[in-house]
Amino acid sequence: MKRAFICLFSFVFIYSAVDRRIQYFLTEHDFLSNNPSPKVAVTGRSHYRVEYDSNDRVITKSKVNERKKVLTVEAYNYDDSTGILREKNIFNENRKLLSRTV
Repeated sequence: MKRAFICLFSFVFIYSAVDRRIQYFLTEHDFLSNNPSPKVAVTGRSHYRVEYDSNDRVITKSKVNERKKVLTVEAYNYDDSTGILREKNIFNENRKLLSRTV
């Protein structure tokens, strides 16, 4: 089951990778206020790496430490017909599911 979930999760990211845009934020407050930082400014610092789809919806938000190690990943899923947020999953650095909000 876990292997199937990881394969599905990877397939979705690879399939939608063409229409993605990535932004970097130093703090959660910067993310919420849409105040991105250049990639050079976050090098060597803890930051958030946020991926958007072609409709400017957040797909993933990763918390990264100063050594570029991913600490947590928030994955967002949207309803295809309405575009409304359907599900939010939070994973730790080992890809273990910590929280699911539907």
